[in-house]
Amino acid sequence: MVRVAQANQYNQVATYYGTLQPGQRARLAFGTPGKVALVSKATGQKVTTGEIIAQYDIVRLDIDRKQVASALESAKSQQADARVRELENQLARIDLQIENSTLVAPFSGTLSSIDAWPGKMTGPSNPLAEVVSDSDPTIEVSIAAKTAQAQFVGRRLEVVMEGEIAAQAVIKSVAPQVDRSTRTQKVLLEITSDLSSVKYALGSVVKVSFDSFREANGFWLPLSAMQQRSGGLWSTMVLESINGRTIAGQRAIDVIYVENDTAYVTGALKDGDLVIAEGTHRIVPGQNVTPTVGNESANFPVESPAVAAPADQLEGPSS
Repeated sequence: MVRVAQANQYNQVATYYGTLQPGQRARLAFGTPGKVALVSKATGQKVTTGEIIAQYDIVRLDIDRKQVASALESAKSQQADARVRELENQLARIDLQIENSTLVAPFSGTLSSIDAWPGKMTGPSNPLAEVVSDSDPTIEVSIAAKTAQAQFVGRRLEVVMEGEIAAQAVIKSVAPQVDRSTRTQKVLLEITSDLSSVKYALGSVVKVSFDSFREANGFWLPLSAMQQRSGGLWSTMVLESINGRTIAGQRAIDVIYVENDTAYVTGALKDGDLVIAEGTHRIVPGQNVTPTVGNESANFPVESPAVAAPADQLEGPSS
């Protein structure tokens, strides 16, 4: 038997599947129209911050820059302020031209795609390459709007990556809008576990279990303590004291939520009731029973359900 304790909420765990995304992603395009002269990296190769990926022909610009830089140094030595300002402006314009003629990695990572080759004509409206970071991956998952309402930025969760790799994550953002077709909202999580020694693939599936606490007064019961009645109704057996006798009494219950081998129920139960946890099919309402010594104080709290006493330790009708 178990002694039930009333609770005012239950945790409805909902499991969803999301995809592993890079923590950073950048699509790159040249800043000005031109013809590609150099492609130094291929899809799948690693890049470092500031490394050149592709470039126009900048030989003429390099020559001009050296000449202007030399003239600038001379003007500074002669303290020709007006000439210095003029040459500094020229140098800034050349540097901007070189910048617009070069694709560089904005951060270290992997070149996930590149669509460029020497001789290709392109411009600012035509992204040619994409770089993704190799560290701090994120998880994007769409969840039911009702579950999303119970989430908040900063909440910590456990996720399971491919290969049954468990990791810790934190909710980074919850999209405010609901997708009209699926009635879901997008949630972005950031993995906080150290994955330096873990092999993973971006785009792979990740399992995420969201806690969603629901407000409702009720009790946790083992499924073995429940009996299904006609019409889809449920009941459970409790110990009642009548005229000095302990008998089995039947109480009607409503099942709110089922998790593994337990259920959260409401109904005609009271805080502290002793519920017969097993073997109820061998007992009828009104039958005399004797509680097993040492188990009358058993509780069944939300956090850690107690093990119920076997029903075969309950006595049958007294003579």
